[in-house]
Amino acid sequence: IVGDGWSLGRLLDEIGELYRAGYEGRPARLPALPIQYADYALWQQRHLTGAALERQLDYWRERLGRNPVPLDLPTDRPRGGAAGNRSAAIRFGIPDGLAALRAARREGATPFMLFAALFQTLLGRLAGCSEVSVGVPVAGRRYLATEVLIGLFVNTLVLRTDLSGAPDELFEHGVSFCRRAGPVDAARASPARCARSGRAPGCAF
Repeated sequence: IVGDGWSLGRLLDEIGELYRAGYEGRPARLPALPIQYADYALWQQRHLTGAALERQLDYWRERLGRNPVPLDLPTDRPRGGAAGNRSAAIRFGIPDGLAALRAARREGATPFMLFAALFQTLLGRLAGCSEVSVGVPVAGRRYLATEVLIGLFVNTLVLRTDLSGAPDELFEHGVSFCRRAGPVDAARASPARCARSGRAPGCAF
């Protein structure tokens, strides 16, 4: 089964309904699907061709430009030459009365826009970069009919931010780019072509 996090919720809902129906001796009450995942895949292949595909690729070529410079972050100790897979997660709460959240609301920005802009600003400051590109996962379910499907719709959107302006302009710039991040279908439709189309100057994370 190939699916994303959204699909897991749908799958568990359907398994739960099938279990209850079997236990109660009744037909399962599953909603009729407006389309199948294969229908969406076929539509995407047909839609993202020719001029439509080139228009989206041109957008990303303009936005991302040349190859990125790896983000050179300072570390707390020397690192080995071989990459590993050790990681950790830190969970914490954000107070609703945080001044930054109030400022975001005044700008009409979501908490995601706020923290994405802050994260990129922090990365740029630590690495000494004037431009930072960060990959952000997006659900990719732009159409109502796809919300009930089990399948892999998730995509990665590149957020590139110019940090060369005055400090008080960075938040506004970062939020503005999150709003106009642009089309994301082309990267999923033709990853090989996107890989040849070039990437952003500055640093990539």
